[in-house]
Amino acid sequence: MAIKWWERPTSRETPEESGKTLHYGLSGTDNDVLAYSLALGYSPALYAGLYRTGLSLTPGGHLLWYVEVEYGPKQKKKPEAGDFSWNFTTGGATKHITQSLSTTGRYVPDGKTAANHKGAIGVNENGDVEGCNVPDQGFKWTENWKLLLANYGFTYSATIAALKGTYNDATFRGFPAKSVLLEDIDGGQSLKAPEILDITFHFDHSKPAANLTVGDITVPSKPGWDYLWVEYQATEDASGKRLVRRPIQVNVEKVIEESDFSLLGIGTDPL
Repeated sequence: MAIKWWERPTSRETPEESGKTLHYGLSGTDNDVLAYSLALGYSPALYAGLYRTGLSLTPGGHLLWYVEVEYGPKQKKKPEAGDFSWNFTTGGATKHITQSLSTTGRYVPDGKTAANHKGAIGVNENGDVEGCNVPDQGFKWTENWKLLLANYGFTYSATIAALKGTYNDATFRGFPAKSVLLEDIDGGQSLKAPEILDITFHFDHSKPAANLTVGDITVPSKPGWDYLWVEYQATEDASGKRLVRRPIQVNVEKVIEESDFSLLGIGTDPL
């Protein structure tokens, strides 16, 4: 049965002085641990300037749960199950390319005709295409979660360890499939709250592309973490007096396994 999440009609009717409790419904599972994890992912961490301070589940019937999410002012407190934080960076990423987006100029001595390499970069005397390094659109982020150790123990850690180095098989945090890489996972029992598993996930996003032009070839799509490489062939230029290197085939390769990121137990929706 598909997972469904909704806010109950009477959720916001009762005003509260120091905080707010929102009432939701969740259906599609009889597993309380999974239901709790999904509720953490679906419910907003912030509401009307208030922070999520608590979350509770009540069985409502077959595969049905009633969820209460409490919000209030931010306070220093002992780590509790459900707490999380995140941060990100966009700098430092580079990539090696052998094709330009477009050739903006070709210059030769008077009386000579410039060779058209169809965007190939750094064609040397041996006909090799050397390419160049350019800045890449990087977006890395980490999520730190506090999970109840009784529910997320050693078996859980072994399960998620198998997901390291894989990418998402479905939409995750609003990004399409095959575009989010789980780079690393760090975790352990919290020193401040021994009943809590303190765990940090490291994610890296690679932007997918569509309708890429490589020389005279159009690539309809390239998933984010799939690898694209270009095959070149020596071809006579228009003058017929010299050989140039031009793309004759573009290959898109799957080089990373995909996994179900819902197994992380932190929800899959945007934060």
